Amino acid sequence: MEEPTYNTTIPRHLGGVVIDESDKVDDRDEKETLAWYEGVSTVLGHFNSISSVTIRYLDLKEFPEPVRGRVLRPGIVTETLVIQRLIAGKPSDVVPFILGSPYLEFLGLGDVSFSGENTEATHVEQYTAEPIKLSGLGHLAIFGESKGTWSELVPRLIQQTPLNSLKTLVVSCQDNKVVAGLIKRAELSLRSLALGFKSEGSIFDLANAKLLQNLSINMTSYPRTETLLSDLVQTVSSVSKLERIFINCGPSTVKTTVDNENDLNLWRDLDLRLSQLPGLEKVTFTMVIDGCLGMGFAHGRIKAILEEWKGDVLQYAQAKLPSCRERGLIQVIQVSGSWTGQPFGDTALPE
Repeated sequence: MEEPTYNTTIPRHLGGVVIDESDKVDDRDEKETLAWYEGVSTVLGHFNSISSVTIRYLDLKEFPEPVRGRVLRPGIVTETLVIQRLIAGKPSDVVPFILGSPYLEFLGLGDVSFSGENTEATHVEQYTAEPIKLSGLGHLAIFGESKGTWSELVPRLIQQTPLNSLKTLVVSCQDNKVVAGLIKRAELSLRSLALGFKSEGSIFDLANAKLLQNLSINMTSYPRTETLLSDLVQTVSSVSKLERIFINCGPSTVKTTVDNENDLNLWRDLDLRLSQLPGLEKVTFTMVIDGCLGMGFAHGRIKAILEEWKGDVLQYAQAKLPSCRERGLIQVIQVSGSWTGQPFGDTALPE
């Protein structure tokens, strides 16, 4: 039977799509719900390629089994894939879609979770050999904290050796060993690296990252986690050359209490290392502002509070890094949204 004429008039390529079930209607009856899921799968199944896909919230388990395969098909995304929240029954439902796109240029990984993870150990073991296809991946941001993301997705990225197209890596470190392995796979091509220090032992060897230009460190957990300053110093000490370093701090980072002797020595070591680092142009302290505050930044009391905080950060940075201050390297900028969204401020990153 010939296909209906209308099928041939709809392009097979789509520029972009956003999938968001977070506001789904709860009072639909079963028939309406089934029709909606089948409609979504039919629409997505029509296209051979989609340039950009953003999944804000999707529970794939809710889709009838026969149509799930048409929703998230491997290789369909050709440029950008961002996943904020994705729920599936098992890894094989989504891993081929996420890691099976050879033309993908940007991948953003948020929270991916699987139901009944404890009951699927056998399946997971059988699935570990599934190859990934991300040979063209240039930019990777891992901002999720879920078990599924860090047990089923991030470790699989290390299986591709090397990630020789990866120029930008942004990662909120949940597993330092896995992150170290990821850096190792991409060290020869990395231009920009952002690391969110969350626990002690966040020390990374960047000696072989010879092309690295931008390094961003999220230090909002300092001084609560005191070892992070030591981790920062050791990580920076492994770098042979750098153009810009970004240190993200929160309100508690700029503490008014007197540093202990160990911290004073660490700040001196960091100042000395940065001031002697070949090619260093800027030491930028960043402050992340909530999106709602950012919109009201120009008005009244909010502006005054944020400007006062900015002044405190500048004073703090100049006191801790006097050699960098004398060279005119220090600046403070405010960014809106989240650290993983703008770890390098408004710096134009290498393509």
